[in-house]
Amino acid sequence: EGSGATGVWTRVETEAPFVGRYSHGAVLVDDVIVVVGGVDGSPGATLRLTAVHLPSGRLLEAAAIVPGEEPFLPHNCAVALVGSELVILGGGGNCFSFGTHLNIGSIKIDLRPIVETCASGG
Repeated sequence: EGSGATGVWTRVETEAPFVGRYSHGAVLVDDVIVVVGGVDGSPGATLRLTAVHLPSGRLLEAAAIVPGEEPFLPHNCAVALVGSELVILGGGGNCFSFGTHLNIGSIKIDLRPIVETCASGG
């Protein structure tokens, strides 16, 4: 009581379709939520970032190639926002045919360009 919370869920409408996924992470930067990784049915292990400007519903998709010899599986990982940098730790995946793969180390991505572009519509 007194917190202003209503306990009512509302749907966020986006200008473009939002691709559903699971085993993802998310961080909030001002009015932009950035959904990180996850499994969405697309082939490969590209790190997908989806930014949504909550007031306008503007949606921006971005992809990052993670350097290194080992594949980086962008699901089941921990994400944190440190200043304007997204830090991704751990994660990986498993398959009955190929076994378990664990991501080694951490990666950082500066979210400023993505957040500014999404928020401004440019």
